[in-house]
Amino acid sequence: MKLVVFGSSTGGTRILESLFKGLPKLDCAMAIVQHINAPFCQKFAKSLDVNSGMNVICSDEEEIFKPGTAFVARGGKHLEITYPKAQNKDGEPVNYVHPAIDVTLKSIPSSKQIDLTVILLTGMGKDGVEGVKYLKEKRQCHLIAQSEESCSVFGIPKRAIETGLVDSVMSPEDIKNFLIKNYT
Repeated sequence: MKLVVFGSSTGGTRILESLFKGLPKLDCAMAIVQHINAPFCQKFAKSLDVNSGMNVICSDEEEIFKPGTAFVARGGKHLEITYPKAQNKDGEPVNYVHPAIDVTLKSIPSSKQIDLTVILLTGMGKDGVEGVKYLKEKRQCHLIAQSEESCSVFGIPKRAIETGLVDSVMSPEDIKNFLIKNYT
């Protein structure tokens, strides 16, 4: 199974909406960890769903990953991936937020059955960096960071790049082209 995990914060909803606009149904499942509050989750998922070929929903308590589906982490909860399932879990904020990118990334099981790509987009802080370090130590994954000039806030991608673990730095247009090329 192919899995793509997006992590983003400030400015991320705009970037994700541009990435999903016109995106065909892809041969992968997706998890989207955007720092948002619970009431906005349904509206945000709907905007991604209607503008793409992907089936995008705000995750409920437990979801099953399937190609062509994307789950948006519910605000106020952490999204944990116990592949092939995604589950919302209560918990204290991590890096001052929930959902936290680090929690999601650290929950992904080490399995050769999962072809994993992680894409860290615009946002303040360092959420996602510890998760990336964990993943790179435990398993293979392809890590993409959004380019500085295309970020609203170059915090999360910058911190990831500073680890030396990022495989590619791309603009949103290049990320979209990467997804289409590798997952259609």
